[in-house]
Amino acid sequence: MKKILLGLLVFISAVGGSGYYLLQDTIAASGPDSQLYNIKLFTEWIQLKLPASDQEKVTLKRQFMQERLNE
Repeated sequence: MKKILLGLLVFISAVGGSGYYLLQDTIAASGPDSQLYNIKLFTEWIQLKLPASDQEKVTLKRQFMQERLNE
């Protein structure tokens, strides 16, 4: 049973990851009125949680703030 669940998890991750990869440019270009905008904000939130250094976080936050101003 555990092997089936693990295989299912790997499959879902692969399909979801490849789908995100294919839509990445579309998501990045989405504006506040787009249905993909929430996905864009979620991916930015994840990006802020991953960096190891505070300097990387500051750089990302400045980049995201600039994107909000442009939108």
